[in-house]
Amino acid sequence: MLQFDPAALRRIREERGISQRKLSTTVTGDAARLCAYERGRSVPDLPTIGKIAEALGIEYTALIGWSK
Repeated sequence: MLQFDPAALRRIREERGISQRKLSTTVTGDAARLCAYERGRSVPDLPTIGKIAEALGIEYTALIGWSK
């Protein structure tokens, strides 16, 4: 089963030097929601994962992994 990877989101965002605030402005408009995604407290839907990936300049598959 596909599963969102919050650690990948944080790692990639930090590697690109993008703040949570800046990314949240681009994607959700809500910094608290983005923080919840990165902490694994909330899972974005697929369209939001696509928006995050686009804002980071990556393929959406970099933000998902496989779970048994």
